[in-house]
Amino acid sequence: MFAGQDYRAAERGKLVLYTTGVKVVRDTYDKCLRVKKILQTHMVRYEERDVSMSRDNHRQLAERLGSSAVELPQVFADGLHIGVNLLDILAVSFLQHGWSR
Repeated sequence: MFAGQDYRAAERGKLVLYTTGVKVVRDTYDKCLRVKKILQTHMVRYEERDVSMSRDNHRQLAERLGSSAVELPQVFADGLHIGVNLLDILAVSFLQHGWSR
């Protein structure tokens, strides 16, 4: 999905998590791991898109954020940008919206 795509329709009922699996920048990798563990602990289903493994995922995230400089991790719910602040509150919010397993 790229420019002009309707993410809200395509990702209805989905939680999308953009991450990196590359450990070179340890702080970023650890943040991504922490978000995944929080979601897994709360049994929240999510689709992971690793920007280090796919240029398309990186381009897509840059488009969605409106910037070529992307900070990871990033969370989108129902196609809307959530970010990753207050992760515990976010995880509880996901449970309330039915993204649990």
